Amino acid sequence: MKYILWIFLALSLVGCSRNGDRIFKVSKNDAEMNAAIAEAQRTLPEFWQRREREGEVFTGLLKVYFTDPGSTDEGEHMWVRVADRNAKEVAGVLLGEPAWLKSVKGGGRVRFPTSRITDWLCIENGIARGAFTVRLLRERMTPGDRKKHDDGYPFRFEE
Repeated sequence: MKYILWIFLALSLVGCSRNGDRIFKVSKNDAEMNAAIAEAQRTLPEFWQRREREGEVFTGLLKVYFTDPGSTDEGEHMWVRVADRNAKEVAGVLLGEPAWLKSVKGGGRVRFPTSRITDWLCIENGIARGAFTVRLLRERMTPGDRKKHDDGYPFRFEE
């Protein structure tokens, strides 16, 4: 349970799509990011298996793409702590405040189709598992920015 609180605080302050107040914008045509998202979706069953196995002590989050209904503006990828799910839909609590979306609020309950999941993260023995989009963003950071980013977490991204 302590990791869930740490993850919430770390992601809301230093998030994976943010570095302080800086938001990392990525083109929809970014082949590497699209490959990272595809890998996260391909390995999503691993996330669900870990969640089932660990039950209440599971320290996992999903990154989800949200858009405002009826808006043609860009959406935002945000982390969610899972509450429950069925075959087509997941419900949870949104971590952090959106930068520009109006239809969701940090700390609010959200529902979304599984097709909107763009990454997953869980902690195993102090090491992040999954986090495919995060790992790519980390690779693109300067060493100083990467250290600052990583120092905001109570776990490591690398073994």
